[in-house]
Amino acid sequence: MQRVIDSRRLLADDAWLVHDAREPIPAGGDVLFPLAAWLDGSVAAARAAGRIGQDGLLLQPDDELAALAPVLADVRLVAVHFPSATDGRGFSIASVLRRRLGWHGPLRAVGPLWRDQLYALRRVGFDSFELRASEDPQTALAAFDTFSDAYQESTDGLTPLVLRKLALLSRSAELTP
Repeated sequence: MQRVIDSRRLLADDAWLVHDAREPIPAGGDVLFPLAAWLDGSVAAARAAGRIGQDGLLLQPDDELAALAPVLADVRLVAVHFPSATDGRGFSIASVLRRRLGWHGPLRAVGPLWRDQLYALRRVGFDSFELRASEDPQTALAAFDTFSDAYQESTDGLTPLVLRKLALLSRSAELTP
């Protein structure tokens, strides 16, 4: 079972199974399906047959995000796969999901990610993260305290330091006669 942490600093075993399209749909449990299974009706059929618990969407970096709009209303969890720690397309996918497509549900980063990426992943909208087996969970949780302030805009609601300073300067200029 995979270990998962979330931005609330909780550590848990991950109960979600990943469906491989070459295999039968697992009976029972929570299942992450690829986008193709959502689009071809496989997920709806499995749900109607009562074969699965919760159903989630597993996005790959090359999935067509325009196809997501009709699917998102039915999804319980969106997981974005990072094929390698150096593949940054998942950051863009998270930003598109949160900003353009209005996804407010749980968003998980999966794949071979490092502790050093957790802070940035949270800033673009991820709220849970799969850990490498070699990562110490407590050390990984400390990643959320790596930086004390934000310097860029993002989807996490933090106002960047420079914008806060400009607002203070603007207010003080308004108060000065």
